Parts: sequence; C-alpha cells; structure tokens
Amino acid sequence: MALTATILESTPDSMHQARVDLAAAHRLAHRFGFDDGIHNHFTLMVPGATDRFLVKAHGLLMSEITANNLIVVDTQGDVVEGSGTIERSAFCIHAAIHVRHPSAICVLHAHPPYSTWLADVEDGRLHMTNQDIIRFHDRIAYDDGYEGADNEVGEQFA
Repeated sequence: MALTATILESTPDSMHQARVDLAAAHRLAHRFGFDDGIHNHFTLMVPGATDRFLVKAHGLLMSEITANNLIVVDTQGDVVEGSGTIERSAFCIHAAIHVRHPSAICVLHAHPPYSTWLADVEDGRLHMTNQDIIRFHDRIAYDDGYEGADNEVGEQFA
C-alpha cells in the first residue's frame, strides 16, 4: 500500500482510496497467511481527520474485508460510519497509537503463525499460550541431553 500526501487530504476520492487500500492490505495479509481468524486488525486514519480511523468490523475475517464493509470509528470508540462494532483490543491498541503518534497513519496488528510461535518460545520450549499453538500440545519432543553429533545421537533419535 503506497501512502501519499493525498491520503492526508479530505476528499471523496481520498476516502474511497483509503477504503480500497485498507481492504487490499487485509486481503494481502490473508493471502500470505498473516491472519489468525478474526484476531487481526489494521487501521487507517480517515483522510483529513485526526480523530477517526477505518477498521474492520468485529467478527469479519481478513478474507471478507471489502472497501464497503470497513467501519469508521472515532478515538472514543464510537462507530461513526458503517455497521458493526469494533473489537475491544483493536480499539485499545489502535486508538492509543493513532492519538499518541499522529504520523502513524496506518497501523497493522497481525498474528503471522511462525512469528507468533517464535514469540512463545522461552528457554527452548514452546509455551502453549494461544489457540494456534495448542495443536502442538504433547506433540513436541525435546532432547535436554544433546551434546553434539556423535554415533550415539542416531541411536537416541531412533
């Protein structure tokens, strides 16, 4: 998504383009596997505004987002355009970032599976902290005694 100075201007064309760009970002994230059910949210400031942003309505998958079903929410959490509600964590994260950092015109919060899983590794163990990782519960083998490659390693693995 290329953000240009026109995104900062409030015109019908800039609002339409903002909607198209944000919908495209959602669709691309889905295409590349950067989504996690409904638990991702991207926002884009409404062109010319400092207190309203576009966001997907709660319950929609990234693959379902279109320019027409995005909602406009103000920094108080009120839906001012469109139908649906904003998911609470989406509001808490994005409103604060947009208010404190006005230059953050677009904010992307995603849960790409591999980076999410890596974030849950502590002390060499994958911790069962979310619905995606739980699929590995009792399915991972750890070798705490590994000391390097030698002839016995193959026997241990076998």
